[in-house]
Amino acid sequence: MSGGENWSFHGMVIVSSSYLLCITLNISSHYLSLCHITIGENGVPAILRKNITISEDHFDMLDPILKKHNNNLSAAMRDIIEYAVFTLERYDSIERGKEILEKMLEKEDSVYDVTIPISMFKWLIMSRDGQIPSLEEVKQLFMSQMVTEKDVNSLIRSINEQNKTMHWPLFIKCHVDKRKLYIIITGVDKSINKFEALLLSQYLATLEEPFVLEEMVVLPTSIQIQYEKGSREKADEYMRKHFAVSSVNPKEISTH
Repeated sequence: MSGGENWSFHGMVIVSSSYLLCITLNISSHYLSLCHITIGENGVPAILRKNITISEDHFDMLDPILKKHNNNLSAAMRDIIEYAVFTLERYDSIERGKEILEKMLEKEDSVYDVTIPISMFKWLIMSRDGQIPSLEEVKQLFMSQMVTEKDVNSLIRSINEQNKTMHWPLFIKCHVDKRKLYIIITGVDKSINKFEALLLSQYLATLEEPFVLEEMVVLPTSIQIQYEKGSREKADEYMRKHFAVSSVNPKEISTH
């Protein structure tokens, strides 16, 4: 491990009212030594010791974190713990967080390059009311969720994660029942909820077995939608009807 020639051990102690945790990082032998001491109700201490072997690769990963904190293991461990907790709270698991980050880094043409105030975002949406984005633009937005209708639950979960990344203030729930699909979009802003419903409906209309928008109930903080599998033509027709979308392509509208 680079930079490890001059030191072999780092240690830290975590103390609370109910336990004492000692951690020693042994560079030369490649292991973490843990000593966890708790005091039982009878006042007798319970001691748990554990040595965890760590590979050379993992020691190399620790090296820049330790250097950042001038080889202070306590500060480095706090960094690691805070990041791990943040990842678990946001993505439910470390593995899911890594997967999402890797997908974002793999994209050569990112769709997350622009940040605008929520008020301007709402103005842009409302100014285009009655029009629909091109199919190419919608597919680009959902390009990391290109799945079949047999995996709608995964699609919605992935869209929710993407919305977190883009800071869209809404959340989607779904329920699949044979040929029907029920969607609830919940958010603080009615116009953004409606825009998300439009994008999702347009995408669902392009699947191999398209989902036709049958019913839609718009409430102040949510939109409830019922879909049923049908033809692409019917899906497009019903989507335009429910969202009052003009059948004229915006590019064909005269600017005079």
